[in-house]
Amino acid sequence: DKANPQHWQSVVWTLPRNQALALIEEDARVIADKLAAASNYELGAISQIESIASFPLTAQQAKSYVADNLVLIGDAAHGVHPLAGQGLNLGMLDVQTLSEQLSHDFA
Repeated sequence: DKANPQHWQSVVWTLPRNQALALIEEDARVIADKLAAASNYELGAISQIESIASFPLTAQQAKSYVADNLVLIGDAAHGVHPLAGQGLNLGMLDVQTLSEQLSHDFA
């Protein structure tokens, strides 16, 4: 229960699009049972689901990253599915690359 947050988990379950779309229409109890079974009961019996969201796995990138007095980095340049911090990692690499390029250009 909410009084014992250590018992709550956040789970990302990746499925083919058609399966995900069908599953999201199910009752929370059905989803909980299917998730428990899909995880081979590693999570144990799931007693309650607080919230459910669905995000299609997509990637986006800008057509152009630079213009006069403008550089796109991070999510402004490329958006990825919010899984495993990949967007943050890409953004940090963008900052590093931009910094290195500016240091080289103005050295």
